[in-house]
Amino acid sequence: MPSNSTKLFWALLIFFICTTLFTCLSSSTSFNNKDFIFLGDAYFKNTSIILTQQASACSSSTSTSYSSGVGRAFYKYPIRFLDFSINNVASFSCKFSFRIDPSAPHCAFGDGLAFLITSNPGSVSLSDGFMGMPVSNAQDSFLAVEFDTSFNANLGDINGNHVSVDLNSVLSVASVDSLSRGIDFKSGRKMSVWIEYSHSEKMIRVWLVILDF
Repeated sequence: MPSNSTKLFWALLIFFICTTLFTCLSSSTSFNNKDFIFLGDAYFKNTSIILTQQASACSSSTSTSYSSGVGRAFYKYPIRFLDFSINNVASFSCKFSFRIDPSAPHCAFGDGLAFLITSNPGSVSLSDGFMGMPVSNAQDSFLAVEFDTSFNANLGDINGNHVSVDLNSVLSVASVDSLSRGIDFKSGRKMSVWIEYSHSEKMIRVWLVILDF
């Protein structure tokens, strides 16, 4: 975490999805569409955020073109991560559930989705790739948890189905093969996620549970 206190008035949160994914996210907390700013293909439906539009068909596998979608949902209200009582970064935890489906039957999966805390929401990528994380300005502080469904060797990915933690860079500081733990993000199953940061331990933990058996 950055030491500059101006970096710690972070806006939570960005859910991001790109490239032929139809993804639904929901939270145990009661939200409505007025709590979020939606960009790209993202929209609110019932109690869930849908990040991309569902297509009726995708391009032929022989074609070099492909259907693509990008969606982001920003939580409107800044959350203070600096605990003034101890003049230090506050610990936090959050929980949400999601499901990743191809945008149409037999379509390829895209990059995945990311939970992102950032000091500058306006710095997120405006195009496909990098799961919306800042890439142009090294001064933009962020913490991201990736649920990655693509393999990008140039970014140091371990495979096409993993969980990663990123700190101020799209190059992950830690990655875990989710398939080896029996979790396939491309299965279409609903999953629940807990993300917890303990400042006393300087440690972030991520738990995943499959809800659809």
